[in-house]
Amino acid sequence: MNPLKKIEIFCGTGGVGKTTLASSRAIHLAKENYSVLLLTIDPSKRLKQFFGISDSDHGQIVSSHIENKTHIDVLIVNPAETLKRLGHESKQDFSKSFILKTLSNTFGGMNEIFSLEELAFQYQEKDYDYYILDTA
Repeated sequence: MNPLKKIEIFCGTGGVGKTTLASSRAIHLAKENYSVLLLTIDPSKRLKQFFGISDSDHGQIVSSHIENKTHIDVLIVNPAETLKRLGHESKQDFSKSFILKTLSNTFGGMNEIFSLEELAFQYQEKDYDYYILDTA
């Protein structure tokens, strides 16, 4: 495990360029040969196009190559997928709980909570140099 793993979180009010800055930072680090996982809650259509991510990829790590040399992994956080993983880990079927299913929708605030859970999981399970979290 890399003892120097770093987390950077981009947050603030809407429309100030968090996604642009987080993506630019992740690309810069990847070009410097660091391994990077970019996690995002609310990706723009153009961001998904740029990284080659489809709607069916939400909740999964997608490897993207930029300029044919730079490699970056991107995860569009999907609260339902995070909840499914948490249920699997605890040997419970959370899909049967109306309350938990409702909470895993993209309501204000819940995306942020699930993104922190996903960030913690990825940090513990994966070995990237940088984890960049783009919030909504």
